[in-house]
Amino acid sequence: LSSSEIIAEGVTTFCVGGYVVLSGNKGGKWNTGEETTSISVKSSGMYYVINTNECGNVISNSIIVNVNPLPLCRIDGKDTFCEGQSTQLCATGGMGYFWNTEETSPCIEVNKESTYFISVSDSNGCISTCSKKVSEMLSPSCLITGDLNPKAGKITALCVRAEMASYLW
Repeated sequence: LSSSEIIAEGVTTFCVGGYVVLSGNKGGKWNTGEETTSISVKSSGMYYVINTNECGNVISNSIIVNVNPLPLCRIDGKDTFCEGQSTQLCATGGMGYFWNTEETSPCIEVNKESTYFISVSDSNGCISTCSKKVSEMLSPSCLITGDLNPKAGKITALCVRAEMASYLW
């Protein structure tokens, strides 16, 4: 009884979303239960083949696969800014940063309404992307109603829109 000799057709350490093909099964059963000549592996673990006949079992060499998690990408900062001003967005979760504005620092100052994307990479070279939509709030318009030129000795009422948050006369 001879054992299968399995090989990895690529790297055995990669990021979530990747895979490696292990091949070399000659009539045995993978420890995953499959009986194919090759398998695509997307999970961490030890992989091997068991060849069996009436005389017993023999186990192939084993290959260890390591799947690294993706960094947790997050953007902090306000999602609105006032007309003529700006807001700061800061990303966390990695060691390397690349914004769709082509900036490479963790924080950027934005003054344009848009959706901002960032790719965050970690020490394993794994990359994740997140985004934040930022909107510009227009300055409130001030409309005063009433008689703006009252005659001497006359009383007049001046009014502004009631939906404003605060007033300063």
